[in-house]
Amino acid sequence: MLSVSRNSVATIMRSLGFGILLLLPLVPPAARGEIGDATLTTTHPHYPGEGAFQTPEQCVQWATAAGGNSRERALAVYNWLLTHQWHLHSPQEWNIPGRIPGAQPEDSEMMVSDANRGRFSYGYGLCGTVHAWNEAYWRALGLEARRRAFPGHTNSEVLIDGRWRMLDTDMAGVVFQPDGSLAGYDEIVRDLSLLTRSQSPWPRYPFAWPSDFRTMQRGWEEVARGGNWYKLYHGGYAAHPGIVHLRSGETFTRYYDPDVFGGPSRRRFWHRQPGGPARDWTFFDQGTPFHDGATSNCRSHVSFGNALFDYHPDLTSDRFREGVAAASLNLSSTARGLQSRDAQPAWVVFEHFSPYVICGDPIDDENPLTHPATEGLVVRGEAAGPIHLQVSPDQGQTWSPLQELSGEFQLDLTEAVKGRYGWQLKLLLPAGSHLTALQTTTTCQLNPAMYPRLTAHGTTVTWRAAGRAVEPVLPLLVDEQATIERFERRDLRSENMEFVGRGPQQRLAYRVLGPRRGWVVFRVPARTPLVGVAGAARFAVRSPTPEGAEFALTYSLDGGVNWSPLGRAAPPTDNEFSSGWVFGTAQFDNAIEQEVLVRVDLFGGGAATGLLAVELYGLRQTQCDSPATVTYEWREGDQLRRHAFTLPAGMTEATAEIPTGAEVRDHAVHIAVE
Repeated sequence: MLSVSRNSVATIMRSLGFGILLLLPLVPPAARGEIGDATLTTTHPHYPGEGAFQTPEQCVQWATAAGGNSRERALAVYNWLLTHQWHLHSPQEWNIPGRIPGAQPEDSEMMVSDANRGRFSYGYGLCGTVHAWNEAYWRALGLEARRRAFPGHTNSEVLIDGRWRMLDTDMAGVVFQPDGSLAGYDEIVRDLSLLTRSQSPWPRYPFAWPSDFRTMQRGWEEVARGGNWYKLYHGGYAAHPGIVHLRSGETFTRYYDPDVFGGPSRRRFWHRQPGGPARDWTFFDQGTPFHDGATSNCRSHVSFGNALFDYHPDLTSDRFREGVAAASLNLSSTARGLQSRDAQPAWVVFEHFSPYVICGDPIDDENPLTHPATEGLVVRGEAAGPIHLQVSPDQGQTWSPLQELSGEFQLDLTEAVKGRYGWQLKLLLPAGSHLTALQTTTTCQLNPAMYPRLTAHGTTVTWRAAGRAVEPVLPLLVDEQATIERFERRDLRSENMEFVGRGPQQRLAYRVLGPRRGWVVFRVPARTPLVGVAGAARFAVRSPTPEGAEFALTYSLDGGVNWSPLGRAAPPTDNEFSSGWVFGTAQFDNAIEQEVLVRVDLFGGGAATGLLAVELYGLRQTQCDSPATVTYEWREGDQLRRHAFTLPAGMTEATAEIPTGAEVRDHAVHIAVE
């Protein structure tokens, strides 16, 4: 486990006798060879890839392309969710400092609430998790949504045509009234016969999972007998951008089959199920869901895929700087590689960040969360003279112990970064030492519903490169001074906002003192000009919620003089969820060359409130001026077939035809940047 450190890079350099050095300026445009925000979209009718599903808004647009009234569009989104999500143990991540994912399997605090992470990396969760994710999709459709308590279950209700309607994507159930409209809790408890007499082509009760239906029917009977079946608002959000930034010398590969690394014992995943996440009762890969009496197309197997980033920067060229988060001013690239250009030590920090969670091959083949795993991050290289290495999983807020390396080296750093979305690798070069070669291989978990799949008898693939990368701002909020130094504009914090500090037993990061509104402001840096910002903040709120409670995100492009809305959450008075998320995304009219500020406003309606967590992402400009080669691999019978096409430097959109035959089984797709 990594220890929390308040040391800046300069402090660490002093401790090694290296002195204080300055950061490098921005990389000159001529030195760039990167491709920002590369996506692929195929003509597959259900699984065209991230180019179609990058945001909840795109997913909803795809699902509702046929149009229709509000009920028909809601049911179209319901069908889309059934084919892209399934029931399984909810994924856990490093949500609270000092607590380990998987240590308590039912720890809801550690479960993933971001629908974007759920869509790219997982695709599965228990009822409360997937219905929290679904709130982002219903919101993208222009509808309000909430979760509802249920015996042994959590349901979903969506406000359609002025009435709350039940849409249960976890147990694959909707209920219809005689007039064809959807029913919600109120209608079902008044007439339990609706559970069995409604007819429609949509998956509904009674469903083809007999034991589950009997469980749900008994549950509805219990609900009808009375009691308080809680209404829960703002349980999920969408913030983590689905953006992949590739650098020259990097290849991004997605594998559809979890056994590509050598069979079941070599699988790489992030889940606590032996052999990795898998489910047999799903609508995945079965076309449009249907239900006709006892017949349905819900018996499909689904597991996971992998996303692999192999990065081999050219250390003899300034293009290596595309993968660098920070470096000393005296770092020099020469024919021998990286070195100090003077008698002082030099240092460099390489980085990786993506929408895919870093996974690993568990030693026990069962559980990489709490047991050792390998192959999640492997670092290879060669050094002439001693160098020192450290790795950070949280943008440099904590660091592993120093390791001294020389000659050829290979390190497996999976334990330091598994369950994260990025890493930073710090290399310290004493005067006279050279880093002559470096290669990093990062393996992540992939939701197979996001793989850009092929179709039989030819597939058209559309390539787009939007020229964006993500600047993650994910403060741990453990120590006040460290938070202020790096993340918070302390001078803009309201007087009634008190820093508390998160920890294993402390959820609150900030507390609002008294019944008034409080706020805190965070910085989103502009390493390259910013073109947008996304963010989410988790707030505490009394249950039930007092009237007037409101939580908001706003952003400023001028240092805090003017503020624009980013997101708003106003839980109604019947809310019985003690926390919630406010989130939003904004695109700027013009690129912003200075840092952007994001303010979190909290008002508990006169009751106690506070901030539990904040996640911010700057969307920064990048170049698209390297050639790239896309290679598809698929199987037809026993034959592995390949087809490649090359995108010239500067190509931001193009289409290509993949000559598939009558039988297609997806295998891999590679994007290699020169």
